[in-house]
Amino acid sequence: MSAAYVVGQLSTLVTPDGVVVAGRDRLADLAGLVDTGLDPAGVVEAISHGSLDHASDFAVVRVSGDAARILVRGALSVRIGSISADGRDATRWTELTLPLADGDVVEVAPVGSTLAGPLLPLTGG
Repeated sequence: MSAAYVVGQLSTLVTPDGVVVAGRDRLADLAGLVDTGLDPAGVVEAISHGSLDHASDFAVVRVSGDAARILVRGALSVRIGSISADGRDATRWTELTLPLADGDVVEVAPVGSTLAGPLLPLTGG
């Protein structure tokens, strides 16, 4: 998976396994996920501090082979090709798995926003 980003206001973690995006107040939580393999249950636990009542909006995209497992909560949107998902109407989060093909682009952004600005390369961190 290749990754690029547009400068914004969200905390983002990119690993060889995928990407996690959450509010700026969750930066320390994301840093603790670097070597976890982005197991979705572990990501949710770290971001929520054990209680979804305290969880901010987040998006997790875990790539495994030719599929992407997506968890998205709140007003964030994940788009792969022509398919997008957000967590606005979900009690906890929206979860789905989508096929990935060579050249597919995974976009994570606040609902209703457009990616504006130059794409900058990102290899991890």
